[in-house]
Amino acid sequence: MREIVGSTLRLYARRWPALVSIFLAGWIANYLLIRFAGWAANLDPLFGQLILPLAILARIASYVGMFLVLRPGRSFAEALGTSILPFFIVFATWGLIKDDWVAFSLAQLQQRDFDPENTVPLFIGVTPITVGVVVVAFVLRFLIKRFAARLPKWFSLIAAYLEAVWIFIAIDILGQLLAGVPAWLQSRRVVVWGMEVIETVTAAVPAIGWVRDVVAWIIDQAATLLGLPLAWLTIAGIVYAVTTITTAPATLGAGRVASRWQRVPGFLRKRVRELGTDLAGRWHPIANAARLIWRAGVLTMALFVLAYAILDTSGLWLSLGISRLLGPHELQWWMATSAPLSLLVDTIVEPLRIALIAATWGYCLGRSEAGRAELELEQQERRVGVVDR
Repeated sequence: MREIVGSTLRLYARRWPALVSIFLAGWIANYLLIRFAGWAANLDPLFGQLILPLAILARIASYVGMFLVLRPGRSFAEALGTSILPFFIVFATWGLIKDDWVAFSLAQLQQRDFDPENTVPLFIGVTPITVGVVVVAFVLRFLIKRFAARLPKWFSLIAAYLEAVWIFIAIDILGQLLAGVPAWLQSRRVVVWGMEVIETVTAAVPAIGWVRDVVAWIIDQAATLLGLPLAWLTIAGIVYAVTTITTAPATLGAGRVASRWQRVPGFLRKRVRELGTDLAGRWHPIANAARLIWRAGVLTMALFVLAYAILDTSGLWLSLGISRLLGPHELQWWMATSAPLSLLVDTIVEPLRIALIAATWGYCLGRSEAGRAELELEQQERRVGVVDR
């Protein structure tokens, strides 16, 4: 643990100007793009939905940039393209996607001056157009990736945007389609009967209710205290992309399934294989990073989670300390200064968080044979002055 802490402080001390600059650039771009998306949504909600992924992408790009500043070597566009989906998952868990969505909705309302006569819908619906946008964005991203060798390198940035668009709008559409599922399940007789049985048993034996609440609390805390730090560490592995993936050829089995598959036209079989490889390839870096993390040992991961929790809590204590230092003020004053103070705290804590994650990832690399080979390759590249592999 001493090695990780020392490496974190060294990385932060050497690179903090660049880390702070990249973080602030991402924050400003995110804020301006959200405002622009709110304005465009007043013309048509779909316009706003096409711009809002750029705001999220700007935040993702800033984190990828901070990771690469600490451990350079990989192409920024390549790292960004492979890490969008994992970042979306982490941001959704962390609440950042929800925060951006709330800010977008407020920006939309503020820029229409809360005009009740404005008949433009606030949100997109599940229509053939919105579904078509998801399909077109996915297909175009797939084609850009397939023909990447023949296209200019800047097309990878377009592919990153298309990736963000189809994921973001697809999540919105799925959320609308599945919105009624919980109410439908609660209305089923079997579910109602089961809930009544649980309530009856809990009323008769209160200890069961206490155990249920404790278990629910532990699961909820574990998802935050364990899941989020390990997810961030996995993202570091995806961004840094240790190329030790071994893939076994996919098989469809024998017998009738295989014979029917052979009857499919060759062109169609090839396209389906390419699509399957593209979808499966999204999870290979995640699995590869997870293997290296596992080899670091349970004790190392426990200490990393502890350090992450301490750093995460330090942001709250820093905010409290600044508030105490500023002293009492009127509510309007605090409402006006809360955003700048929050940005100040994030500017201090977030680069340090990325330094901790990068340092822990470097430690994980050193604990495996594949990781040590990767570190030796990085050292060789630094000695000869090679930046892009």
